[in-house]
Amino acid sequence: MECYTYSQDVTDNDEHLDGHRPPIPLVVNGIALEPRSCPKPVVADVALSNVLPNSQDSENDLAKPPNGLCSTRYLEGPFHWSSFTQELILASGFYGFPWLQLPAGFLADTNGNAAVWLLAISFGVPAICTLLTPLVAYQGVPLLITIQVISGLTQGWTFPVFIALIGRWAPPSERSRLVTIGSSGIPLAQVIGQPIAGLLSSSESTGGWPSAFYFSGALGVLCSIAWVFLVYPSPSAHPRISPKEPNYIEQNLRLESRVGEGGGEEELPRRSRRTCRMGEQ
Repeated sequence: MECYTYSQDVTDNDEHLDGHRPPIPLVVNGIALEPRSCPKPVVADVALSNVLPNSQDSENDLAKPPNGLCSTRYLEGPFHWSSFTQELILASGFYGFPWLQLPAGFLADTNGNAAVWLLAISFGVPAICTLLTPLVAYQGVPLLITIQVISGLTQGWTFPVFIALIGRWAPPSERSRLVTIGSSGIPLAQVIGQPIAGLLSSSESTGGWPSAFYFSGALGVLCSIAWVFLVYPSPSAHPRISPKEPNYIEQNLRLESRVGEGGGEEELPRRSRRTCRMGEQ
C-alpha cells in the first residue's frame, strides 16, 4: 500500500474506488515528493469513541486519514469524538493526580487509622467512577472529564499512603520485600485485566463495552469494602495475629527509631562496635 496526501474531493468521493485511491503526490513547499511505503491499514476497535465525523458512514467505508497520510479503518461506535477530545478525556485522570499526595501522605504518616481509610477511599471512589462511566459518557464530555478528575484526585495519594502504612507494619529488614509484593499488583492487574476487558467489550452477550467498566468497577468496590474490614492501622490493633508477631515488629521499629535518632550505637556489643570501626578503616 502507498501513502499520500489526498485532496478533499478524492477523500470524500471514493466509494467507486473499491477501497483503493489513486496515487496523488505529496507536495511540500511546492516540491512533489515520491510516494513512500506505509504499513497496511489498521482496524481500530474503539469502545467508547469513534473519530468518524459522519455517523452515516458504515464500518466498511474508509474514514478520512486522521494524519493526512495513511488510510485507517474504524469500526462504528456510539461516540463521535475528535482525536483532541479523546486525548483530553484520557488525560483528565492525571489532572488531579499530584495535588493531594503530600497532605495525604503526611496525614497517613501521623495517623494510622487515617492511612487505612485513605486507602479505602482511593480504591472505592475510582471504582464508583468506573461504574458510572458508561452512564456519564452519554451525558456529555464535561461530566465525563469531571469524574475522571475526581478519580485521579483520590488515586493520587495511593502510593504515599501505602508506604506510610507499610512503615507501621513491616520490620526494616522486610520492608523492601513487602513494598515490592504490594506494588506488583498493579502491573499484574493490567496483564490480567486488559484481555478480560477486551473480551467483555467484544461480546454482545455481556452488553458490549459497558460491561468492562461494570466488571472492573464492581471488583474495585468489593476490594475497598474488604479492605475496611480486614486491614488495621498497626500490628497491635489487629485482633487475629499471635502476640509474638506484633512484639517482634514493634521491637524492630523501636530499634530503627533509636538508630535514626543517633542512639542505636550504644545497643551494640563492644566487640561488634570495634569490628565495625575496623571495617570502616
